[in-house]
Amino acid sequence: MIENLKLRDKMLIFVLGINLVMLFAVFGVYYTFSRKLVVNETQQRATEKVREVIATLDGYLKEKSKIAWTFSQQPIIKRWLETNKRKIVDRRTDPVYGQIIDYFKSLVKNDGEIYTAFLASERLQWYWDSDEVHLPEDYQVGKRQWYINVVKLGKPCFDVDTDIVDKSVRVNYRYPIYSDKGKLLGVGGIDISLDSFKKLMSELASVFNTGQVFLVGKDGTFLYHPDENLVLKKKLSDFKDDGKHYKNLDIVNGKILNGDSGIDEVVFNGEKRYFMYRPVPKLGWTLVLSVAASEVNAPLKILARTSALIIILALIFLVVVIILLTDTITKPINKLVYMLKDIAEGEGNL
Repeated sequence: MIENLKLRDKMLIFVLGINLVMLFAVFGVYYTFSRKLVVNETQQRATEKVREVIATLDGYLKEKSKIAWTFSQQPIIKRWLETNKRKIVDRRTDPVYGQIIDYFKSLVKNDGEIYTAFLASERLQWYWDSDEVHLPEDYQVGKRQWYINVVKLGKPCFDVDTDIVDKSVRVNYRYPIYSDKGKLLGVGGIDISLDSFKKLMSELASVFNTGQVFLVGKDGTFLYHPDENLVLKKKLSDFKDDGKHYKNLDIVNGKILNGDSGIDEVVFNGEKRYFMYRPVPKLGWTLVLSVAASEVNAPLKILARTSALIIILALIFLVVVIILLTDTITKPINKLVYMLKDIAEGEGNL
C-alpha cells in the first residue's frame, strides 16, 4: 500500500512518524520526571508539617507529664499510700485524703486540658481521683490494662484507653510511685482531653483538602482517628489486603510497626490514598497523614492535559511545515520527471 503512494505522501508519513515518536518519547520522560517532582514535593511538604506537629505534640505531652511527675514525687502522697488501709475514705475521717483530693482538683481547675488527676494503690488495689468517682466493689487496679502496662514497664508512660465510668476515650500519663526502699506503692497520673489532640491533628490534616490524620500505637491499634469507631477497637492489621477495598496495607503496617518513616500508596476503603507516616519520639506511637491520591495527582492531570494540547498543536504545525517542505522538494522532482517523460516520448524540447 505504501509503495503505491506518491513520493510526497511517503515523505510526509516518514517525517511525521519520526516526529511523533520523538514527541511521545519526550512527553513520557517529561511526565515521569514531573510525577516524581510532584510526589516528592507533596512528601516534603507533608513531612515538614508532620515533623512540626510531632514537635508540638512532644512538647505538649512533656508539659503535661511534668504535672504527674511533680505530685507523684510528693512525700505526703507516698506516706499516705504506705499508711492508708481503707479503700473508702472521706475528708472527715482522713484529712490527708482531703488535702490530696483538693490538690488534684486544683490541678484540673488550673489546666482546662486535664480531665482528672488520679492515684492508685498497689496494696489496696484501689483508685481515687479528683472527681471522687464511686467504683464497683469488685474493682481492682491490678486487673486494669493501664495499670498492668505501667507496672510492667516500670517507668512513666503515655497511653490511651476508655474511661471506666463515662466510656470516653482519653490520653493518660501514668507514673509509678515507689517507696524510698524501691517498693511499688502505686501509680499516679492524669487524664488528658482529646480536644488538644484533635486541634493538632486537624491542623495537620488541613494542609490537604482530603487530609486525614490518625495515631497508631506500638501494636498498630488506632489511638486516634476521625472515625471514633476505630479508636481502641481496630488495628491497622485488621484491614486485610483484598486488592479492591484494601491494598498495600500489610506492607505499610509492617513498616509502621518497625518504626520506619516514609510514604506509600495504598487503597483504603476502596479509595487510592497516600499514607505518610512518622514515629513520635519516646512514645512508640506513629503519626500518619492520609491524603487522597487524586489530590496528589491533580497537578499531573493538568500537566497531562496541557501536554496533550501542546502535542496536538505541535502536530498540526508539523503537518503544515512538512507539507510545505515536501512540496518544495517534490515539485522540482515531479517537474523533472515530467520533462524526462516528455523527452522519452519524443516530444520534448532538448
